[in-house]
Amino acid sequence: MTAWATSPTQRELRQSISNNSNNSEQVMTMAKPQKAAETNPSPGAALATREQDAVALSVLDDMDIEVDGLEEASREDLKVAAKVFNMVGVDSNNDPIPKNAFFDTIEETVQKRIDAILLVLHKTHSYSEYNNAEKKTERFCASFDRVTGRVLRDFGGHKEGDLRNCKDCPDYAWRKDADGKNTRNCGDVYNVVGLERESQMPFVVRFKKTSLPVIKTHMQKHHLGRRVVAGKRANVPLFAFAVELSCVMADAGTHALPVIERGAVLSKDEMLVAAEAAKMLREQMFDVLDRTETQEASAEETGGAGDTSFDADGFVDPEGEATQPAA
Repeated sequence: MTAWATSPTQRELRQSISNNSNNSEQVMTMAKPQKAAETNPSPGAALATREQDAVALSVLDDMDIEVDGLEEASREDLKVAAKVFNMVGVDSNNDPIPKNAFFDTIEETVQKRIDAILLVLHKTHSYSEYNNAEKKTERFCASFDRVTGRVLRDFGGHKEGDLRNCKDCPDYAWRKDADGKNTRNCGDVYNVVGLERESQMPFVVRFKKTSLPVIKTHMQKHHLGRRVVAGKRANVPLFAFAVELSCVMADAGTHALPVIERGAVLSKDEMLVAAEAAKMLREQMFDVLDRTETQEASAEETGGAGDTSFDADGFVDPEGEATQPAA
């Protein structure tokens, strides 16, 4: 039997969600997310929600199944979707994708809101630019550990596959562009892995450039040093709360910015399950992000591109921290 398919933690989570759904709805400070419409249903079949499926499938918990047909499958076969905002292209129904919505790179569907649990953060470096002529994001160099970068395509005398030292890298340094604005080629990316609460499927959402202050402010306000243990400051785990993710258009109307709304404190059972998921995903973070990059690149090849590479000159986050040095 496939160990990760019917682990005790998943059973506990389904029961916890069922037992605490009413309480969560009463204390949540955000609107209940809209469910995305199902596509390509079987003729004459009633469309059951994933929540209904979870309840119906709970009968499996008490069944002694020796063979489930997925013995050759493993965690590595589980694809992790990127939830991309500012996506340019069309969805699976050939409808234009709104910038202020999340595009799922696996299901190719659009979500205005995501009811989620954030699990783990991993910081990377990325040098990428949006090519308006080609209508896609071009990736030049990236670093998983922010120590060593790998060249992803030939540019500026660098060959694809070359390794570069991130320390003192000229592409990471701030400089003035032709208009006298602060700019740099490479920047920090906050990759956040989460779980959709209804489906329990993992996803990745990336915060970079103008969207970086969103995740920084969320962590500062709700997590970093927000509890005291034995007289010392400690963090509140990233997975301590339910959150709702959405997007709003920036004042200029040129691009969208993500919004994180904190909801209710999760139950102990949900936190324990989330902690186990966070540990597992943390151990496999490189593979998770690598597979997510592949999914995102595949989505771009079929007519879309997600990017937050907008002019961030003078942009200041709600806590007053500038995203770049002053002029």
